[in-house]
Amino acid sequence: MSDDELDISWINEQKRILDIQQNYLREHQTSIAIHFCYINNDLVEKIHNETYTFIDASSTTISAKELKNIIEKQQTNYVFDSLLVYVVDIEPEKIGSFSENTDFAKYNITSITTDITIPPSIFIFHPINCIFIVLKPPPPKSCIKKQKNLTKKRVSFHNKTKKNA
Repeated sequence: MSDDELDISWINEQKRILDIQQNYLREHQTSIAIHFCYINNDLVEKIHNETYTFIDASSTTISAKELKNIIEKQQTNYVFDSLLVYVVDIEPEKIGSFSENTDFAKYNITSITTDITIPPSIFIFHPINCIFIVLKPPPPKSCIKKQKNLTKKRVSFHNKTKKNA
């Protein structure tokens, strides 16, 4: 889109929301938000937000290799701790009871060694579906130096007891 063109995608989104009775089928997302949470001493130091755009609209999978690359870019002075995927997984016919039941939203703690697949969901939940990546400072390094090729010496103590006279 050039600078002269007006972005009206939000107008189309609002029309879809107004026509929700006709339009609430599950759809693949085109992108997903990734929130990097930097935690130190159980306090959130900062949160960095990024949007990941899926390469193919019909495949909403982030490979383990891509995920590792995304995380490595954000790891300055921090190391990976955990990864959570948040997806609102509700059937279209149950959307009326969504506000009464919280079991539709799912947090999945995931490994970075597996691919992440975001299932199709109702379009109004696409902005809510996201990935949280928790990063923490690395553990402190030991100040004790390891020495190589040390010989072990055994030390034994003998107790000499005197008999009372």
